[in-house]
Amino acid sequence: MPFKVIVLCCLLAIANAGPRVSNWMPPLISTVGFPNKVTRVVGGNNAEVGEFPHQISLQYILSGVMTHICGGSIISEKWILTAGHCVFGLGEVSSFFVKAGKHNIMLEEDSEQKALIEDIFIHENYTGSKTAIVFYAYVITRNVAPFDIALLKLKVPLKFNKRIAPIRLPAESGVEPVGYATVSGWGSISLTVNSTMPAILQKVKILIIDFKTCYAALLLSGEESKLHNTNFCTGPLNGGLGACQVKTI
Repeated sequence: MPFKVIVLCCLLAIANAGPRVSNWMPPLISTVGFPNKVTRVVGGNNAEVGEFPHQISLQYILSGVMTHICGGSIISEKWILTAGHCVFGLGEVSSFFVKAGKHNIMLEEDSEQKALIEDIFIHENYTGSKTAIVFYAYVITRNVAPFDIALLKLKVPLKFNKRIAPIRLPAESGVEPVGYATVSGWGSISLTVNSTMPAILQKVKILIIDFKTCYAALLLSGEESKLHNTNFCTGPLNGGLGACQVKTI
């Protein structure tokens, strides 16, 4: 039976983490929207309208066209958490904005709020190894590495309501997520490398695999050097569910 390990070098918007972390949703983000990369929410279902009010769509103006590139989580009226590689090396801050209150990213919805970004703060230890990928008709450098995290400061604060609200944060630092979690995002739902990008926000329940087990599994494949203590891994062991970059062992 294949052991499908998802190394979350990106961040995932995750709710309802396991038993030792009740009432906590780790501030983690799904990175989605790159159709030629294996970024995905596989084996899931359409989310209910308003089910994940912390979820935002990070969008980028490319040759005058506004395009969804990543997910993110609201942490306050003016701050968004996302992955470092979502904003690393993609040009001026004026090219980015977020849309909150979204369900169908292909439609203009009454619930949505659009916010321009004032500043971007990428973790100082995030360096990444440059990988050129095709983003529609363009080549973009995308870095995936430890400390893959960024904060976005909005120019104008969001107005919280039932459809737009902050993600729940841990009460203290150093809490390790365990058990099951729910991932949300607009990543590819395809089981193959040929992406199928959904318009509707997706969700999937996944198992969090402890660091030691994940390292041992990657050791068998010679990939253990790619795992860092700023990452965590998810299953299940028989595959078929997951998000972000998938490594099958």
